[in-house]
Amino acid sequence: MVERAIQSVLDQTYSNVEIVVINDGGVDIETNLKDKCNYIKLAKNMVRSHAINIGIKLAKGELIA
Repeated sequence: MVERAIQSVLDQTYSNVEIVVINDGGVDIETNLKDKCNYIKLAKNMVRSHAINIGIKLAKGELIA
């Protein structure tokens, strides 16, 4: 599921994007997609809002979706 979401972003015609993926205790994503995004795997499962806040802090873009 995550792989499809990342690939969907990469397939868009607008290419000025930054992808931040925070893995909060889930299954790892494919290795080839990790190279195309900022992939962070947390050491332990946190509250969802904590993982989201980490992603927001890491993002360098003007807009977050």
